[in-house]
Amino acid sequence: MASQASQNLRCPDAPARVQAQAGGMPDETQIVVHPVSPGGGRKVTAHALGVDADLGRAFMPADVVEFLRRAGLEDVDLSEGGPIEWRGGGPEVWE
Repeated sequence: MASQASQNLRCPDAPARVQAQAGGMPDETQIVVHPVSPGGGRKVTAHALGVDADLGRAFMPADVVEFLRRAGLEDVDLSEGGPIEWRGGGPEVWE
């Protein structure tokens, strides 16, 4: 059975658009985890090379990790001090 994260992936071709370079995320890549929506979950978006991609709706940190993995970004620091812009609360806010 597919996880909720995999069912909510909005941009299956994101790996071609958002690629990691040696040493981590390219400077021009912006990952945003938006505030919790009224229906639950947090939208995850990426902006890279002039392209915006809706990566999906995350319901827990593991979903964010999976979306980023599918976009070619591995081992991204999810902490508030990391490269992700957390809007409406940090990685501990899901409700």
